Amino acid sequence: MSASPRAAVVASGFMGDTIACTAAATSLHDRGFDVTLFTRWPQLQSLLRNDPCFCTTVYGRIISRKFQRPLRPRRFDLIVREPYPWSYREPFTSEIRRLSGSAPDPGYKLHLNERQAALGRLRMDRPSVAISRDLRKRAFGRDVETLLRMIEKIADIRWVGLEPALHSKHGKRRSIEGDASIIRDSTVFFGPEGGMLWIAAGVGTRCVYLTENIARLENEHPHVWRSLGSCNHFPDAGHHALPPACSNLDAIEEIDRILHEEASRSDTSNQ
Repeated sequence: MSASPRAAVVASGFMGDTIACTAAATSLHDRGFDVTLFTRWPQLQSLLRNDPCFCTTVYGRIISRKFQRPLRPRRFDLIVREPYPWSYREPFTSEIRRLSGSAPDPGYKLHLNERQAALGRLRMDRPSVAISRDLRKRAFGRDVETLLRMIEKIADIRWVGLEPALHSKHGKRRSIEGDASIIRDSTVFFGPEGGMLWIAAGVGTRCVYLTENIARLENEHPHVWRSLGSCNHFPDAGHHALPPACSNLDAIEEIDRILHEEASRSDTSNQ
């Protein structure tokens, strides 16, 4: 019996880029490859290792371009690299799947084991909203403190992600599994487009997200609205992208709407 062909998927960007690259890894597995995903971010390792479709290897800051030539004949039949830059013409997940020779499906999934899932589990009488701490760093002039007080009137707030003063490069020692568990156990995720949003959509939590940082890319990448945000990855999952510079009231109304929908869904399933 011949061995399965081996493939390497090399992710070189930030956390969201790495999560996007898992889409190619899972698709290659479905095509019969034995897949290794290379990532720069050890804080994702404990989460990615739950995926049975690929093995995860953390590398240092730089993988030389020589990686492709000497390793291809000895270790890998196919090497797929994260594009630099991304085209921003389609979801990153679709683009990396296309580069791997697979169908450009935009969806993806993140897995938690039983221990990790229990980390964020709390008994609450109220619904909860997981909020990314970089909300304050990416406020774009928004009155964040007033917005938070408005959210606290309708739900409990559960903070996830790094403190605003920290850069993700300096948070490498901090595993993301606790944040992923909190997000999955929350009713709604709220925050700007970014790594926490990728995690929230991947674990199946409905998302309401701010898009000012997406709008900033529009002049350079006219098709960016087709690319970034969980609405593009899961168009039928009930996520909501808030318009740039929307009011705090607009954000609250959308969060409240989804909280009520999820409460109704829960009541129906319990009957």
